[in-house]
Amino acid sequence: MKSLGVEIKSSTCVLVLLDSADEIKEATKIELEDPYCATSVKEFFDDLKTWLEKCNADVVNIKKRLEKGKFAGGASSFKIEGLIQLAALVSVNLVGGPELNRLAKSVETLPAMKKYQEQAYLAALSAL
Repeated sequence: MKSLGVEIKSSTCVLVLLDSADEIKEATKIELEDPYCATSVKEFFDDLKTWLEKCNADVVNIKKRLEKGKFAGGASSFKIEGLIQLAALVSVNLVGGPELNRLAKSVETLPAMKKYQEQAYLAALSAL
């Protein structure tokens, strides 16, 4: 089983693909250059869809963002979430931050990866 974890930060989408052995198969970032430009949104969607088809994940887990309050996600992050849900041909789930924090405590050591990929990794791991 392959699991894809996604963390959306501002207008950037961090993607980490894991296999059933919890090993990172692939990781990348896709950026939405201008969320107000239809051409930019279409290019982002096409890049995302191509990457999702190439990675052939069985499930996609997205780290939830707050909708209200001081730490609420921006409009472009929710636009990206919608585009992921449209582009994915498999089940898309939202995973809360507290659940990912509990999972992080239960994992003895994280594999070698960049710091910004950790939350996407944990989101992918939560599906396995």
